[in-house]
Amino acid sequence: MDTCYLCDEMATLKESHIIPAFAFRWLRKTGLTSNIRRGDQPNKRVQDGWKVKMLCEDCEQRFGKLEKKFAEKIFDSVANDGEIQFSYDKDFHQLWTSIAWRYLVAKRIKNGVSYFDFQTLKKYRSYKWHGKNFQWAENQLKKSLIQGCETLEIHLFPVGIFRDGVPEGAPENINRHVDRAIELDVCYTKNSLLLYIKIGPFIVFANLRSEALPWQGSLVEFDDGRFPNEKNTIDWRVLGYIFERARNARRILDSISSAQKIKINESMSSAGSINLESGMSDAIMRDAGIFGIEAVMSYDHPV
Repeated sequence: MDTCYLCDEMATLKESHIIPAFAFRWLRKTGLTSNIRRGDQPNKRVQDGWKVKMLCEDCEQRFGKLEKKFAEKIFDSVANDGEIQFSYDKDFHQLWTSIAWRYLVAKRIKNGVSYFDFQTLKKYRSYKWHGKNFQWAENQLKKSLIQGCETLEIHLFPVGIFRDGVPEGAPENINRHVDRAIELDVCYTKNSLLLYIKIGPFIVFANLRSEALPWQGSLVEFDDGRFPNEKNTIDWRVLGYIFERARNARRILDSISSAQKIKINESMSSAGSINLESGMSDAIMRDAGIFGIEAVMSYDHPV
């Protein structure tokens, strides 16, 4: 038995998904095929996301209820039916807080108090990234989950932001990435530290510092709210960051080995293996309509 990282009670710890399992089920169900690949291991097909032993049964069930409510009440209508407006309550904020907290805990379990490996810390050295920043943020997120109070900001950007067209300079896979990608990343400037959480069309930033962000209309209310609101805009720096994440996804796809590309092509050619009514098909058609058919000749989507 070990100590649950959330409630601090002794228990047999369960393997917890960092990103909820429903997201990967959705990705497989609505893809051209049922195959998905991790960005850090693009030559290996996977069926699920990152899992780490960190929660007792009660805490795991608590997070599961948040995920189920979000999946059924909000995610399905947005990701599958194209809705861009929805109402939410306190559980919506708590869901994203829980994902941010899980990510930091998982990083600490993997790498120790530094949270990140040496090469990553070396990359961010000029910005004085060290364990104290992440430890403080982890504690604040945990406080929010335990006490049911707001501690750090959660920001959500418009869903379906490129369904009516894309800005100049957008990468050729922008619709596929914005609508479909599942990923986590830490991003920064000299004055900010953010956790980027992307689950399909939901683009979320958790502010890991106490200073409020100057973004307009993107703040998720702690209690009841409606999205989007009339002031919702997207900061040009965030737009550039999303473009770069899409380009990175393209680079990952291009790095797939020749042997794996042959296997993918064989799978795509197999009778009944392609779902032409899928969400991926829709995103492909929109990218093809903007950038041409050559832009969409790709492989299994990485996560």
